[in-house]
Parts: sequence; structure tokens; C-alpha cells
Amino acid sequence: MYYKDKIIYNRKLKKLTIKQVAKYLSTGEKTIWNWENGRTQPSKTDLIALSVLFDIPLCEISDYDNLTIFSSTNKNTTQSCTVDGAINIINNIIKKYGDVPEVSISALNKLNNELVNMSKKNQRLTKALNRNNVLFDTINSILYIKDKNRSLIKVNNAFINSIPGNYSLEDIIGSKVIDILGRKEIEELIILENSVFETGLLVIDELIKIPGSNGKKQGLVSIKPVFDKSNDVNEITVCIKDVTRLNEIIEKQSMLTNTVNRLNSEHIWIYRKNPDKFEFISKNAVNLYGIDVNELYKEPSLWKEFLHPDDKEKMEKTYNADKYPLTIKYRVINSEGNIHWVISRRFRGIDKQNKPYYYGINIDVTDSVMQNKKFHELDSAICHSNELIWLGKKTNQNNFKFEYISNNCKKIFGITLPKNKNFIIQKWIHYIYHDDRSKFIDFIKKTNFPKKMTFRIQLINKKLIYVSIKVFKYENTYCGILTDGTN
Repeated sequence: MYYKDKIIYNRKLKKLTIKQVAKYLSTGEKTIWNWENGRTQPSKTDLIALSVLFDIPLCEISDYDNLTIFSSTNKNTTQSCTVDGAINIINNIIKKYGDVPEVSISALNKLNNELVNMSKKNQRLTKALNRNNVLFDTINSILYIKDKNRSLIKVNNAFINSIPGNYSLEDIIGSKVIDILGRKEIEELIILENSVFETGLLVIDELIKIPGSNGKKQGLVSIKPVFDKSNDVNEITVCIKDVTRLNEIIEKQSMLTNTVNRLNSEHIWIYRKNPDKFEFISKNAVNLYGIDVNELYKEPSLWKEFLHPDDKEKMEKTYNADKYPLTIKYRVINSEGNIHWVISRRFRGIDKQNKPYYYGINIDVTDSVMQNKKFHELDSAICHSNELIWLGKKTNQNNFKFEYISNNCKKIFGITLPKNKNFIIQKWIHYIYHDDRSKFIDFIKKTNFPKKMTFRIQLINKKLIYVSIKVFKYENTYCGILTDGTN
């Protein structure tokens, strides 16, 4: 018979939960609940285990006599209270008291058999523990266990290999990581470990810099608490998985994706003719055609409907010629009616099944085309005026590079200025009338913009013309207007 109220009282006295007691006895929580509510009765072995857990005599929770071999406070015990030690003691009792009542002998024999079974179970657990130790050492992730004093009590080979220097297992066990690596290397980890010791809450896959790597490697750390009988955290198990290479790959993929998405004027595609389908087309194709790319997946030939009428024949011939690689320039009219100029670079490949596929990049060059067109229109208009327009940058203190010069330069001044080449300022000064040169040099040195002045230029035919100049500056670019004021 057992005393359920005593079990409840002693469990609460030890501040143990039903879950913790069930775990200690390797049984279910419902079983413990049934014992405490009188639904079912624990076996003698269970009662003995409970008396050891609560550190009380067996008779306090049952009507069984005390078995001193299980008392953790008995100082007269001459043999170790292990399973094997307990078996030896019981065997000695049976031999010594062979003439005791048969009921007692039967009870002792039954207890002896239970202890033999426990011994076999203990051997199986020992083998399992040895297997776990082997697995612990062969796992590639960094694993270690710390006690509440923050000392290392178990580490695996990956942990030892991650520490700079020649440290043996004997050097590491019992020491603290901070003493080996220094606070700077493990500061992130210390914060997470302390939070688990204080709160008892798991840490799962937190990204940190791996200790001992000088910040060069990244890892995902998981920390699991181990509770004692008082439900306090007395140990933590830490696992750090190296994800440096994975993060590098993800970062490169992210950079590639961002680059493709950022370049709204470009989109890439992969296409097969048989069957007619796009295997991939980047989402920013919508900027060119004005339709969702899913429409192109559904109907691959839909893009042809957006071709400019004057370019359809040219594109059809190119498409049927099947000559690759090729570069072609054409126009499309998007869903809003806007005309876009496109340069398409196309290639042909063969897959593992020896089937052809096509891939390429379409570049929207509308802005560039329109800019050139405007420049030509501007040049055409300026050629009939007495104003010269230029654009350029200083390459050093004495040199200037013209990026644009209107075509009427020679008409007005009788000279041709080099485009996209360094132009030495001193050579330009050579054309200025000698009485105005010092004034022009002072003008060049002025840093306030816009700035303007009037000076004279002596042409090759010795003719003097009066010129007014106005100069503007936008960041590192200079632009100006020279006006022939002779007339």
C-alpha cells in the first residue's frame, strides 16, 4: 500500500513538477497523476525510486519496510549503491538469512530479479551513452556543454579544432571559453548563454560570429538548458553550425537578383522553340512591354505583337535565320502606346539532352537614342547660330576634356576643338588676344559659378573677334556658351 498524500507533499516540498517526476522515472505524466489521485497504484520499484528521488525513507510513502541500501543519507552502507552493488547486497541477504520466512525470501528474490533487469537496462544505457559520445565527437558542428559556473564539462572535436593554438582536451575541460579566446571573440555568445541560464528559455538558430574566427565566419547557434531537481538551469548544451559558405552564396545570389532588378532597362530570358515557351524571363520585362511577365509565360509569342510595324519583317527574318550569337536593334510599342528602342543580344545553347535553347538580354536604349537624337537636333539648330555650346571636365589643373562641342566651332572661330580628348588649357589661351590673356587666366581661377566675361580672340587669319563666355558648373562637370559678339 502507498500513501498518495505523502507523495504529493514530498513532491511539492522538493519543488518538483509531475513532468519532472515522470521524466525521472521514465514514465508518463498521466501515470504520476493517476498515482497522486488514487486511480492506479505504483509498484514497489516505483516507490523505492520515489523514496530515493525525495530522499526519504520508503516507509514514509508506503507500508513497506525501509531498505537501507537505497537511502542516500545512510553512512553505514558498506557497498556502493549502484545497481550491481544492490544486487550483491540482496544476494548476501538471501544467503545469510536462508531460514527467514518464505514470504520474505520471495520478496527479496522478486526485488533481486527487478534489480537484475535494472542492471541489464543500465548496461544498455551505458552502450547508448558510448554511442552518443562517438556521435558527439563526429558531428561537424561545434558542440559543448557548460555548467552553471560557465566551465566547460564536455566538448567535441569540432570545438577543439575551432580554437586557435594547440589546446588538448585536458586543457579545455574545466576551463572557461573566455579565458581561452578572450571576451571580444565570445561577447555575442556570452549574452545568449547568460539569457538561457537566467530564463531557462531555448535559443534557436541565432546568427553570430563563430568564436575563434576573428569575425570571419558566421554560425547559427542553438542553446538548450538542462534543469536540476529544483528546476534551475545547471547546465547548457550549445551547438554552433558554420553557415559562412551558405551566407556567401545567399549574398551573391541576392546581389545578382538585386542587380537584375535594379537595372530596369534590362531584362534577361531563356526560351525554347519546341515546345514554344519561356523557361525564365526577369520580372522587369514589364518596364519594356507594359504587361505582366506571367502573360508571356502563358503566351510566349505575345511579345511579337508589341513590335513596331516597320521592324516586324526584319525581326521575322532574323528569327527564322537561326544564326547565333547576334545583336539586333528594334523598336517596340508598349501597352501604353510608347515607343521603346531595344538592343537585343541573343545566344544559342545545347542542353544535356542535345536539345537547343536560346537565351539573351534585352536592353532598353530609348533614353540614349532620344538623347543622341536631341543632340543632333540641337547641333542642327546651333550650326545656324553665333553661339558655341560645350560640355566637359577637368582632368587635372592644366588639362580639360571636352565631352560635347557643337558643330559650329570651326565656322565661328576657324578652329576645331578635340572631342573626348584632353585639351591643354595653355593652347586655348594661345588663341586669346595677348592684351586679354592675363584677364582670362584670372577668370579661369574664379570658383564662383555661374561666371562670365568678354574677351577677344585672334583667328588664324589675324582677324579679331569679340567673344562673351558664360560658364556653369554641375558637380564635376562644366558647361558653357561662347557668343560671337563681333557684329
